[in-house]
Amino acid sequence: MITSNNLDGDPHPFETAIIEPQKKIEPLLTPIIRFLPESDELLSSWLFRLAWMNAEKIHTFRKRCWNKTGSPWSRNINLPVDIEFFQNIANLSRTSCERLYPHTLLGLEGILFDKVKKSGKVDGILASRHYAYGNNRAHHSLQYCSECIQEQTPVHFKRTSMITYLVGCPKHRSVYRDTCYQCGHPVKIHLSDSGQKYIPRINPVSFCHYCGSLWGQAPKQELPELSDEFWSLQGKIQETLHTNWLQISDGEQLYALSFFNGLRHIIRYIMNNTYTASLREVIAKELGILPLGFVQNGYQGGMDSLSIGDRITIMQYVSWLLSEWPSRFNWALKKSGISYSYLCTYRDAHPYWLAKEIWQTKDVKHTTISRDEYQAAGQYLQQRGLDPNRFAINKLLGRWYTKND
Repeated sequence: MITSNNLDGDPHPFETAIIEPQKKIEPLLTPIIRFLPESDELLSSWLFRLAWMNAEKIHTFRKRCWNKTGSPWSRNINLPVDIEFFQNIANLSRTSCERLYPHTLLGLEGILFDKVKKSGKVDGILASRHYAYGNNRAHHSLQYCSECIQEQTPVHFKRTSMITYLVGCPKHRSVYRDTCYQCGHPVKIHLSDSGQKYIPRINPVSFCHYCGSLWGQAPKQELPELSDEFWSLQGKIQETLHTNWLQISDGEQLYALSFFNGLRHIIRYIMNNTYTASLREVIAKELGILPLGFVQNGYQGGMDSLSIGDRITIMQYVSWLLSEWPSRFNWALKKSGISYSYLCTYRDAHPYWLAKEIWQTKDVKHTTISRDEYQAAGQYLQQRGLDPNRFAINKLLGRWYTKND
């Protein structure tokens, strides 16, 4: 437990605490102070601020909406699969589940990811601790831009703070942090008053639970080696989460889910240390960096389990490949000498915009496509005012024959 000043010499958030926690809390009672989340604020960030505004510790406040054994904080509450828990949260603020839904990660279903897996894992969302192995201290599931936090009133975490592919703030051109800039501990806002006698004197999501350092006081992290292409892609990804569309090249606009599905395949190519490692080597040479492999935290969780440093490097590779699409991608495939069979070793289908470039490495005009690919191609044509008939879709996909399964 920290009781001294933090490393900047500022008072620790608990040193001048002025409110004592209530002794007894009746479950499922409506709090005295109620307010709605900020724009695009994470459900957990809002819930912890709601507890603080009602002079209750986070783990005590949970009794208002959680009447089961265990604790909801041991799971990712931003993916509220427990309907009763989510409904109780809505009742607390006297609002509806529909009003709170956009503040959950489930609100990105059909945009960033297809669906939540049985394991609870979601593609494109930083891995939460309940399915991470090993030392929990090394796990990172929240990230922040100190300059954005300085501009916020009140301080809060947005849904973008948990998006795997967002590694920097395009507005301030500052890469994100996923640890405290003073003590190095991961950002864990649900522990902000853990082990403390008093309620913190300041917003519980605004400081490090371990040393008390304020997120907004972290120095800006500028990396001069990050290109305009890198920051352009970061801005596009952020915008796509709101508009559901991304401009991949002149005259070619992709539906968000199709883009992110393709992005995951490209990231797999880059991270693979066997079949497609040569692609990473080709891109690294163009970027002037070492083609290092990526060490995952104890399990095969992909990019979602990596810390910010590795994810920045991966997005450097990705931004180079996607720039001047598809010419750089096609050149890199040819240069690396990767065969078609290695690119298609993954079970899930490639989206059409990526598949049609990969198909150029092999004559595959007599193959079938999935229903999702067929529908995505039809939506692409409709958006441009074209008739999405079978002939037009065949031509777009580069197939002589298609079968809608």
